[in-house]
Amino acid sequence: MTTFAPFSAGQAEQMRYLDQVWPEYGHSLQVAAAFSGGMGWKSVRGVDYLVRYHSEDGKKKFTSYGKRSPETEAKFRTWEDTTGRARRIVKEKKDEVALACRLAKAHGVGRLHGRLAEMLERCWYLDVTKRLSLFGGSALMAYEGAASALMPLDLVKEDRLHFVSRVGYDELGLEELVDVVCDVDRTGCESVRKRDRVSIVTSEGEPRAEIYLSGHFQRTAETDRQAETLDEALNMLRWKGLTVARDGRPVELTSLHPSAYAVLANTMGNDLWDARAEAAFDIREAIDPDGPELEIPGRESLRGP
Repeated sequence: MTTFAPFSAGQAEQMRYLDQVWPEYGHSLQVAAAFSGGMGWKSVRGVDYLVRYHSEDGKKKFTSYGKRSPETEAKFRTWEDTTGRARRIVKEKKDEVALACRLAKAHGVGRLHGRLAEMLERCWYLDVTKRLSLFGGSALMAYEGAASALMPLDLVKEDRLHFVSRVGYDELGLEELVDVVCDVDRTGCESVRKRDRVSIVTSEGEPRAEIYLSGHFQRTAETDRQAETLDEALNMLRWKGLTVARDGRPVELTSLHPSAYAVLANTMGNDLWDARAEAAFDIREAIDPDGPELEIPGRESLRGP
């Protein structure tokens, strides 16, 4: 069985706080980011106009929505109740969240590499998680909060992100993934398809991400039952968790459900992935004991025949 490191009192305290504030705070970050600039009333010759203002090329630009009226007042109230409220929440909670992240990092929770954290944060803002579920070592961190325990470091450590696609190749939106998500250094990235896997690498060949299409797993099935199990895993509801990066930022992770993770990782065919599969299997019993449990193709359980 996998040996997990239970949270210390300090780790548990900070992660508990972050779990409590993140639903509202994280949503507010997304809402605030979706609307650039601001909105307010501008008086022109004694008449109030509702305007949106934003910066463009270093200059302040204005867009008018018309004179004050029931319609423009309703529009402004809507903005105040959404974007305006979100910005107030971010402003009020920003320092507290940053402090909790620094303390969590000081207590040893912050293990996600900063570059990977930035890529995952971009995925989160762009809602890429509708197309991709996190896999690999980073995905295991999504289970730590619910388990109140840290995964073994050798299992979560990695030099690139791994994803399982929830859509077909043509629906991946590779241009966005390559240019916006993975090219964090702005040095250029490209995608390379290898059968049912897509690798995203820099212009110098440095790996940034691996995306596995469903066929990558399905072709490992040796029986109809194994194919059905893999299909169940690929379509299972996902698991969301929160972690802290090495640079101190909170990062929401949208991973495979641990049962699905165990099944799919078991097909990868090396010792590291086998150990990750067993860790996901073991932690599922701790965080979702009544949840779905899938048969592992080729063996009765992950603990041996």
